[in-house]
Amino acid sequence: MSRLVPLLTLALFWPAPARAKKCIGHAPELLELDLQGVYQGKKRVPTPAFFEDRATLKNPAGDGKTLLLQNEPEGHVAKLFGLKRTLPPPKAVKAALARAAGKRHRTACGTDIPYRPIRPGLYLFEREQSGGETSSLIDSPALTVRPDRRSVELRFTIKKLTYVARYRVACARFPVAAPSSCRPAPKP
Repeated sequence: MSRLVPLLTLALFWPAPARAKKCIGHAPELLELDLQGVYQGKKRVPTPAFFEDRATLKNPAGDGKTLLLQNEPEGHVAKLFGLKRTLPPPKAVKAALARAAGKRHRTACGTDIPYRPIRPGLYLFEREQSGGETSSLIDSPALTVRPDRRSVELRFTIKKLTYVARYRVACARFPVAAPSSCRPAPKP
C-alpha cells in the first residue's frame, strides 16, 4: 500500500498528453454549382465523362483567396485555384460580401474567426487537391467567379482545344453556420 500512494499521487498530477487541435483561420464559404454545359466557342459540346452535373466551390485556404473546385459526388476533378485578379461586383453584391465579411464565428478552439466570402474574380490553377503540381484530366484550367456571383466558368484545354464549362450557382452558404445543403430537398 505504501508503494501505491506515491504512484497514485504521481498519476493524479502527471500532465495529460496534449490533444492536437487544428484550428481554422477563417470560415470558408461554399457555393453549390450545377453544370449548365460545356462549350467550345459558342457551340455546346458533349460533356467530358469525368465531369459531374454538380460541383462545389469553396475557399478553404489562403485567407479565402484559394478556391477548391470539386465535382460531386465522385470528385474526379478536385483542383485548387489562387486569386489572380478580382472583378468589381455590382453594388448589391458588394454590400452582401461586406456583411458576410463582417461576421465572426467562435471555433471549438475558442477563437473568433472571420467569415470569408468567395470574391468575384479570375483564379488560376495552383495544384491538384491531391498535391500534384500538374493539372490532371484537363490542361490550363482557369476559373472565373462572375461579378454577380450567379455563375462560375471553368476554362480549360484538352488536346490543345479550348473549352468552357459553365456552372450556375444553385446556392451559397457558410458550412459553419449551415452545415447541410442549401439546395431544395428532392421531391419524393
